[in-house]
Amino acid sequence: MKISGAILVHNNERTIAKAINSIKDLIDELIVVDDYSTDNTIKIIKKIYPKAKIYRKALNKNFATQRNFALSKVSHDWVLFIDSDEKVSKKLKKEILTTLKHPKFDAYVCEEIT
Repeated sequence: MKISGAILVHNNERTIAKAINSIKDLIDELIVVDDYSTDNTIKIIKKIYPKAKIYRKALNKNFATQRNFALSKVSHDWVLFIDSDEKVSKKLKKEILTTLKHPKFDAYVCEEIT
């Protein structure tokens, strides 16, 4: 199973490296929707994941529209959305790969319990 990664960004240079590094070996493509960052966010993404497909689109206070735009750009049936300040643990990666070998549902939600 191939997985598309999707992430929405805006001036996330402090957190984006950890987010991208945590999924780069799990995904087969990376879709980035950038709300016109003015810092080094995009440079960092391109350095870590040079083949990232980066689209610039104003958020306009509408995350649903941004996410739907990202979804319209993916190439694979499975999509992993991650926030720019999150990271996927090794344990979760393993669980995702195991689950997708024999999926029982069309979608899954990851939830952190603290």
